[in-house]
Amino acid sequence: MFDLLTLQWFLPKAVVGIILGFAMRAVEHYAWNKQSWVKAGGENDRPSALPFHDALCWGTIVLTQCFAVGIPSAYILLLVLLRMAPSPAVAETLIWLVPIFMSYIAVDIRELLRRVTKV
Repeated sequence: MFDLLTLQWFLPKAVVGIILGFAMRAVEHYAWNKQSWVKAGGENDRPSALPFHDALCWGTIVLTQCFAVGIPSAYILLLVLLRMAPSPAVAETLIWLVPIFMSYIAVDIRELLRRVTKV
């Protein structure tokens, strides 16, 4: 099983995971911004659009974290989980879902590590 988990085999699945995890993070960011606009005074007070520079900075920061934290942590977690996978179907599902999940929570993992190391 582990001889199949090569970097060349894993990278296409990890790229799909990064794209989907980043897309889920972007939807969450949009929903959070919309909620804060409504709390601040309603739909009439919200800005017409997020400035391009702010969106580009946010996207660059989050995408970099998805790549730098998501891929290595997904690979390590897959090594652990595939050992316990009861069937090939479960293993194939894990191979696709773990990179998506780890890319999505990469920002939270980085924030947690930053706060823990400050203590």
